[in-house]
Amino acid sequence: MARVPTMRFKYDGSWWRVKIQRPPARECLEGMADYETRTVYLDPRAVAANGLGIIVHEIAHVVLPHVAEEPVLELERICSAVAKFTAKHAKGCITIGHHKPA
Repeated sequence: MARVPTMRFKYDGSWWRVKIQRPPARECLEGMADYETRTVYLDPRAVAANGLGIIVHEIAHVVLPHVAEEPVLELERICSAVAKFTAKHAKGCITIGHHKPA
């Protein structure tokens, strides 16, 4: 059996895992934030087609657990659109990093 690609990150004092695998028992979902196990699942088939949107969506659920689905979908839509726009004007490439506070 192949090893599931997994990473960990810390948010608000708790460690979370990110696994590149279909969400358990919910195979129709592209991703899922499981609060009980503190695990984010990202379906590898969906990540290949819409990785940034799915990542933003699921991490938004981790960071903003009480926010309804509609604002999370809107955040996903806006981030994906801005990333596409930025890549278009950066010769097809954007770097992955984090914002440096002023």
